[in-house]
Amino acid sequence: MESNRKVHSMNKPLFKGLAATLAYLWLLFHVAPASAVQWHLLSHDSGATIYYDAASIAAERGVVKVWTRTDFDPPNLIGDKKETDDRALFAFRCHAREVGLASLLAYDADGNEIARALESDIRFEQVEPVGPAKVLMKIACTARG
Repeated sequence: MESNRKVHSMNKPLFKGLAATLAYLWLLFHVAPASAVQWHLLSHDSGATIYYDAASIAAERGVVKVWTRTDFDPPNLIGDKKETDDRALFAFRCHAREVGLASLLAYDADGNEIARALESDIRFEQVEPVGPAKVLMKIACTARG
């Protein structure tokens, strides 16, 4: 019985440390990302303003990904719904100069999601020589490529 008490009392600091670590990880993944978004202007024309999230740029297995936000004025029509903004996750193969769309979420003026596209198998194509995709690729690939 005495040995069980020793083991139990020896594990108390371990459990306290584990609890503190878990609390820190929860804060890191649930609080920090929400406040860590860093939208920067990428492009503006007569129908849309595009921003990229510098904090979201990440590389994994030779692919660099970055989130964008596009604000539409006037809104795009998706069926009978008006898309005022979207969030898109772009993927780049920097050395091949290729881009693909990994995810797209479209929203209306009230913030309701009106369309969603999630690509499990990203289709890559050559980045056009001019335009926002080329600029975004340069930013993302310089940061993480």
